[in-house]
Amino acid sequence: MAKLKPKQPTDYDMDQVRLEYLAYFQKIQQSGPAQIGCITRVVKAFGDYLQKSRIKLTGINIEHVDDFLAAFNASYAKTTQRLYRSYLRCLLRYLYNERNLIKQNLADLVDRTTNVCQSQTTAIFKAPSSPSIV
Repeated sequence: MAKLKPKQPTDYDMDQVRLEYLAYFQKIQQSGPAQIGCITRVVKAFGDYLQKSRIKLTGINIEHVDDFLAAFNASYAKTTQRLYRSYLRCLLRYLYNERNLIKQNLADLVDRTTNVCQSQTTAIFKAPSSPSIV
């Protein structure tokens, strides 16, 4: 009897994923060419970041997303940063819900107001308990 090999995670071509995502996005949203251009810019930059960092698409986590946003959004105005963060959240939601390529819905962890992910935000604002002085 032949032994079955466990399925090895495949490395996905980010360019192909980007094209499929844009086709999906155009199908579900009414978007103009300017918006599609901006979405393409963000998704392509995210793919380039993953490639340069040698991170597989299936292995991304919130720290990778946060590092990307911090580097990518550094030179943009706050309103543009918010817009690009939104585009990346949509991509992450697509990768989780539609393609099942990532193990966790990272879109829900990306903070809507800053480049710091929520897991880091809660850790920052938790103050150590100290005895009160009476």
